[in-house]
Amino acid sequence: MKFFPLLFKNLLRRRRRAALTASSVAVCVFILVALVTVTTYMKNIIRETESRLIVITRGRYSFLDPLPYAYRTKIEQVPGVVATNAVTLIIGTAGDKDEVVNGMALVPETYLDTGPQKEEIPPEQFDAFVRDRSAILVGPVMARRFGWKIGDTVTIRGSRYPVELRARLVGYLTAEILSDYFAIHRAYLEEALGPGREPGVHFFPLKVESREAIPRVIGQIDALFANSAAETKSEPQRDFMTSLASLARNIRDVVLAMGLVIVLAIVLVVTNSMAISVRERTREMAVLKALGFTDGRVLSLVLGEAVLLAVSGGVLGGVLAYAVFASAGVDLGSGPAGHFAVQPLALADGLALSLLIGLAAGSFPALHASRLKIVEALRWVG
Repeated sequence: MKFFPLLFKNLLRRRRRAALTASSVAVCVFILVALVTVTTYMKNIIRETESRLIVITRGRYSFLDPLPYAYRTKIEQVPGVVATNAVTLIIGTAGDKDEVVNGMALVPETYLDTGPQKEEIPPEQFDAFVRDRSAILVGPVMARRFGWKIGDTVTIRGSRYPVELRARLVGYLTAEILSDYFAIHRAYLEEALGPGREPGVHFFPLKVESREAIPRVIGQIDALFANSAAETKSEPQRDFMTSLASLARNIRDVVLAMGLVIVLAIVLVVTNSMAISVRERTREMAVLKALGFTDGRVLSLVLGEAVLLAVSGGVLGGVLAYAVFASAGVDLGSGPAGHFAVQPLALADGLALSLLIGLAAGSFPALHASRLKIVEALRWVG
């Protein structure tokens, strides 16, 4: 009997066991691909911000601590500041099922100069957004999620700010990081809240005239508000994005630690599965050796089964990760981290991990099978 047909036949002998074992490897590979995908994307975003002349001014202790909008006027007077904006983060719900949505209220006139990434919004769409106080821009993922199109009137029900915002969709945000966000006029949010309920500003993005001016601008802005009731911390956009990434990194480290435990458990599961398979076929192994299979051939047969089983699970996990990230619900861009594209490198890492699991898990059973004595194995009763 040829080697590979025999390998496949043995692998599929206990199909339920094989399916469960491969599924356990798939879970492990899915976690790895997801971690590599998110980490790679955050690195790319941070690398992109290195060339931008943007400074972020936020609360000294957290960007979630709101600052007074009046700070914007003082910041505009700092030499070297070319353009400013004031961003208020909004969390709310939309659609018939009250799905959670994230967005921001901002000053539209300076958005193209101070946005988180380069925007390529068509001029007619952006002009319509600037002219209409009740207009809204949404990311393509959000538009697909709710079936919105240009000209529709959409309703956002705020949770942090208890208002109902009815806005006309006039265009789409093109920045990857905002693919599942919306943007409205700050003035419209203020109007909806009513007199005496001005929304705070979570951060002020500023465009600076040159890279050399950034340290001076940062120092002057923070000095303006030192010892005030709401002190500030200003930093280049790259550092701001890095601080946000560090929050995700802490979560990643926890997941990674759990993932390592899962990998060890999966190795034991696959090892046990292969050991049971070899034990069930002890007499068959003896017959194969009697027919001329060398120790090395038997070792390759058992090790090949383990590797094929693990790699099959790896392929399943990689395909599952790609499908989940590319599905309509996530579509490579759900939530504040933006557009998570599964890169070939992440899939390669997943397959490499599954290969290592197969080699590690199959080594002991394969070595044991190769060392079986024909006479003792034929006498074995199990």
